This record gives sequence, structure tokens and C-alpha cells, in this order.
Amino acid sequence: MMEYSLDVFFRQSWLDPRLVYGNRSSLSWLELDTKLIDKVWVPDTYFANEKRASFHTVTVPNKLMHLYRNGTVMYSMRLSLTLSCHMRLEKFPMDKQRCPIIIASYAYTVENIVFHWHPSRPIIMFRLEMPQFDTSNADIDYSKCSKEY
Repeated sequence: MMEYSLDVFFRQSWLDPRLVYGNRSSLSWLELDTKLIDKVWVPDTYFANEKRASFHTVTVPNKLMHLYRNGTVMYSMRLSLTLSCHMRLEKFPMDKQRCPIIIASYAYTVENIVFHWHPSRPIIMFRLEMPQFDTSNADIDYSKCSKEY
């Protein structure tokens, strides 16, 4: 079917100067509940090669937002994704596939939103349950996020 599925904790962070709270609280960050998360601007990120996706909502929506004193926002959500991947199967079962996760902004241009990978370990894989397959962080390509569509 030329697809693969995964569960991810998708995390994004950005600086929003409108949310600076400085010395108004002794807390290093504020944890926002889901009612308040909906009132904060978030990037319109989407997965361009997504076939199916769902948010986890049992027992509550699986998302969190931390707001830091300087206006930095850290936003995380738990997703299940099925993504398309053009696989080359000529050498099956000795083949090697490189399947992309293509992330983009739906409506904003690069003048307004630019994605950057976190400088240290932007992708962390754990609890892999694929006895017939091997995965490796060594093959991950963190392409520059500067295309316009």
C-alpha cells in the first residue's frame, strides 16, 4: 500500500512576545489546560504525505502547552499517523526504505513561519516493535525547511 504508520509525540516550540509574563509569577513556566490551549496561537502545521491521522483523546485530549517567562511556548500532542512512502521493493526482502515525514505550514509563507529542527536529537525513537525490520537514527535526514508551495 506504500504507507507506514506510527504513533508520535509531536512537539513544537516558538517565541510569542505577546505571551511574556516576566516577573508576574515565581513559576519558571505555566502549564496550560486544554481550554486555554485553544486560546493561544499555534502554527498551522500539517503532514503533507499524510493518508490518515488521529489525535489521542482518551481520557482527555493528549496535548500540553507550557508557557515560559520570555514568551516561549512549548506545545506537544500525541498523534497516530499513516504516511505515504514510495517504496522500492526490487530487492525485497533485502531492501532498504527511506520513508519521509513531510512537515509544512498549510497557509503561511516562509516570510511568516519557518520550521527548524531542534539542535539536539530532534527525533527520538523508542519502544519499537518491529521484529522483521531495523531502524536507525543514522539514516535520518533533517532537511532544511525552506520550501514554498
